[in-house]
Amino acid sequence: MKSPFIQSVSRLRPFTRFAKYILIFTIGFMIALLQQFNKRDNSEKNFFKEIASEISEKRPVLNEDSSIVDALHITNLLLRYRTEIFHKSDGPVRIGGGEYDGSLTGDLLTANGACGSYADVLAELLETMGFKTRIAQMKVGDTWGGHIIAEVQTTKGWVVLDASNDLFFTTPSGNLASFKDVSSNWEYYRAQTPKNYNKDYCYTDVRYTNWEKIPVVMPLLKKGLTVFIGSQRVNAISLRSLVLRKYKVYCLLLIISLVIVTYYLLKHLLGISLTRLGSFVPRNRPGISLGLENFTAEG
Repeated sequence: MKSPFIQSVSRLRPFTRFAKYILIFTIGFMIALLQQFNKRDNSEKNFFKEIASEISEKRPVLNEDSSIVDALHITNLLLRYRTEIFHKSDGPVRIGGGEYDGSLTGDLLTANGACGSYADVLAELLETMGFKTRIAQMKVGDTWGGHIIAEVQTTKGWVVLDASNDLFFTTPSGNLASFKDVSSNWEYYRAQTPKNYNKDYCYTDVRYTNWEKIPVVMPLLKKGLTVFIGSQRVNAISLRSLVLRKYKVYCLLLIISLVIVTYYLLKHLLGISLTRLGSFVPRNRPGISLGLENFTAEG
């Protein structure tokens, strides 16, 4: 008597004949989806290029600090009125019939991600201008991520920018200040904040990645990275900065998936071809002989 496992496998055999059609349909669907995501990614990329070129045209002579501050001001200008409009609505914000999806397009059109949208847009704009950035989660009271800001790497080091408040800090020497500068002397830098500034945002501490967001997986990833590059460098990693262009990430994931599905399709088709080829190979049949085994030169 066949085991239950063998019986269940035998029931699935009739469905394997449709496997290639399922795989072909899946590949076609994924290619269509890839085209859509690539189109959206190019649209976002070109939009930021236009803004970056506008900034560079206004400042033909490259000035690092001034270019960064210009990017900060234009980000605040782009998102400020959207914040006033869309944050009045109680329900989810819709873009062209769909809900806000957390992409840069959604951030630009609605600023529905609040301070996170400001930080994302500013970081992507600065990346387009050739700077390296990271998204920082400020600790407000006992809560991490109570306020989201951006940091950009300059020739003098990392400097901190708060796009939602159109805020940057300058050191006594006139340079842009880092988070460490502001944190170590908040009484001095607090005088540079606007009148309506939230007093709870007092730069007590910051982190760049929530390594506990996905249990087990992210803590293990952090431990593995710590072994290779050290805890100091791991703590400075901003994973959010790596996935700013979400449609680009979707494209990469789809390409990897396409390769895998295509591999299985080729394997399936090749397996069928070899099976059919084997059916045409002649086999020796018992009882048939050419009678050459007793043939000799004398015979």
